Amino acid sequence: MPPITLLIGIHNHQPVGNFDDVFEMAFRKCYQPVLDTLAEYPPVRFSIHHSGPLLDWMEQRQPRYLDLLAELVKRGQAEILGGGYYEPILTAIPRRDAIQQLEMMNSACERRFGVRPRGFWLAERVWDPAVPELAAAAGLTYTILDDTHFIASGLDPARLDGHYITDKAGSPLAVFPISKNLRYRIPFWRAGEVMDYLAAEAERGVPAAIYADDGEKFGLWPDTFEWVQEKGWLRQFCEALCRNTDTVRTGSFGDWFASHAPRGRAYLPTASYMEMMEWALPTPAARAFATRRHELEELGEAGETDLRFMRGGVWENFLARYPESNRIHKLMVLVSEKLDDAERNLKSGVWRPDGAQNTTRILDEARAHLFRGQCNCAYWHGMFGGLYLVHLRHALIHHILRAWELLDSLHSSQQPRCYPIDLRRDFQQQIALESDRLFIAADPADGGAVHDILHKHWRHNLANVLTRREEAYHHLVASAVVTDRGKARRNGEDPAIATIHERVRAREAGLENLLTYDPVMRASFRDWLVPEKSSPAALERYEGLDAGHASAKMEVRWLHGEAGAILTHPEGGFTKTFVLSDPGRLQARYEDSRSPPDGFLRAVEFNLTLLSSADPRRQMILPGDSRHDMNQRLDTPAAPFVLLRDEYEGYQARLSFDPPPRLVVYPIETVAQSEDGFERSYQGACLMAIFPAGPSVHTRLITLDIEPLGQHP
Repeated sequence: MPPITLLIGIHNHQPVGNFDDVFEMAFRKCYQPVLDTLAEYPPVRFSIHHSGPLLDWMEQRQPRYLDLLAELVKRGQAEILGGGYYEPILTAIPRRDAIQQLEMMNSACERRFGVRPRGFWLAERVWDPAVPELAAAAGLTYTILDDTHFIASGLDPARLDGHYITDKAGSPLAVFPISKNLRYRIPFWRAGEVMDYLAAEAERGVPAAIYADDGEKFGLWPDTFEWVQEKGWLRQFCEALCRNTDTVRTGSFGDWFASHAPRGRAYLPTASYMEMMEWALPTPAARAFATRRHELEELGEAGETDLRFMRGGVWENFLARYPESNRIHKLMVLVSEKLDDAERNLKSGVWRPDGAQNTTRILDEARAHLFRGQCNCAYWHGMFGGLYLVHLRHALIHHILRAWELLDSLHSSQQPRCYPIDLRRDFQQQIALESDRLFIAADPADGGAVHDILHKHWRHNLANVLTRREEAYHHLVASAVVTDRGKARRNGEDPAIATIHERVRAREAGLENLLTYDPVMRASFRDWLVPEKSSPAALERYEGLDAGHASAKMEVRWLHGEAGAILTHPEGGFTKTFVLSDPGRLQARYEDSRSPPDGFLRAVEFNLTLLSSADPRRQMILPGDSRHDMNQRLDTPAAPFVLLRDEYEGYQARLSFDPPPRLVVYPIETVAQSEDGFERSYQGACLMAIFPAGPSVHTRLITLDIEPLGQHP
């Protein structure tokens, strides 16, 4: 019986914007001990990928790790895999950016490890038939996907034991199928049980067993540090591999590709791993999909045929499920286009030769920030917090806006202006109000609501607040006192520890009480009719509010001589005029001749964030120097202004009201799942300004100033 070759792939990644202490913990509990252990067993060969954010952090903080990895490469034990440098979904970003990100990683690996990658890691294994063209343009020849991709195309699961060839318009790419059986066994089953599985595969004559997955499974995921490191799973597994080379040998993907013919040709559908395709579905469909998948899994072999052809949604569905994600994505695309225009101008000689060197430096810096803003993690949500983590969303926006600011620096200062823009790329015009400092987008189709308040200099979206919406797993939150659920279904055996997909945990009790869902998207300058005697609790649940009034499609007239636009209600009698009267000032003037229904008042809602929920240096300030944390609930009878103060970044946002409204404030908190279980996520603060009844023609003026600290008391 010839030995089976175990191809091992490890993918290490931390998102752009993750906290430094998370990088440090991941390094200490996972990356360093894994590499140290593997270095002790030279016969154990493997392929490894580190994303750009992690490489950058290690270069600055832990360069000895990279030195050790370079030594393992030199002695032939480790193969370096490339990929998009900042871990983008390659086919979700502009093609020019995707190729440049791949080349950026190629160059970094060649510079640091002395080798130029031949294979690459595909972020989240999100496959699109266009990938081979991107890979070919960057000189890459193979990648690693899930067996799900191959099974969905009708290939025999018993033949997924080597690489296949695919192509796009003649650009070839070799693709390796990852075994889901191994992904769910390593490292969750005992080392001896994994070896028994591999021996059984060798007995069947299988030439290669293919494993590749997140490196964080070896110490950072729940319970894995104790199991893999402290109790020695990884060391036991390496020793077993070294003892049993007559049965199991290890290898890199590059070695296999160079020495073995392909198993055949395969054309794969757009896909990712099974869980990702489930998460990408709308909530009702995701629940139905999960129910049917579990039913088929319980049937064992009888359900395998139907299970093979179950497919969920494509990754881009997240842009439909979460408009907040789509807005960041389309902002990224807009700035990418601005960068492309600037690069073409440089090549065509628009800039004078004496300024070309400085321009090139600025463009290079802008490109690096743009690419950081393409990191995939905060564009979607599944098992990991992702989009729900405000600091990760902020990091994307921060880098995209820094790129925009750099590109603006190539032009002379511009006066505030107002113009139509299809920011969402849906053939619908929004109103853009832009200066050197601000970019604000109002949506006439959504009652003139403002979804983006972007400050280029402070690189912050003040309106970066996530809507409270139902998720497919929310029905499990109330029962999430259970530590683990699920058992391995194959052969009736239990894994030694549960995977993150087999857990229902809550990080605190009572999270089910936070499961309130919003009737419309969170936005600012959103208009409501509210019951006159609404309690703060009722407002927080949107009880009795007139949603139809909030979302009426407005007609637009553009102001001449001013950077502004007038929005008119389709039934007449109500106008809302936006004017960018200063580079850092937005004014909204309301004129309303309609009488509200009896028992109702007019209100304007704002949803704003300074990122932190409770921090003495990020606070909300009301008249009388009344200071409050951003997560406090307030009910102020007459507030001429409210100040949001960020001492870390050195700016403040001041909302002024005339006449002074009753101001009701409450935190927006969501419940999301992560690898650690269900958790509370702070999104921002809702400020509901409820105006008193006025004369027949009711005029209200709301001014937003975003300025350095100390401009106003």
